[in-house]
Amino acid sequence: MPFTLGRLHLRKGDGHHMKPLKAKVSITLDAEIIDAIKNLSEKDDRSFSQYINLVLKEHLKDNAAKLSPTPNASQQNGCLSKP
Repeated sequence: MPFTLGRLHLRKGDGHHMKPLKAKVSITLDAEIIDAIKNLSEKDDRSFSQYINLVLKEHLKDNAAKLSPTPNASQQNGCLSKP
């Protein structure tokens, strides 16, 4: 059964470790981006998909503050608005 660790959903793997849930997506990339990622992924001994996933995880981690909900003005002033 999947559970959530922060925003990362995990599922039981072979009983020894947990694997992140994966979903297939289709994106369009510039040819030079594809070539660069292929080169970097080969040097890092990773698949193209694994490398993109790694880069995106690092980008999201570096930009986590941007993902957090911004409190509205009343919450910033220490006031809670009533429903």
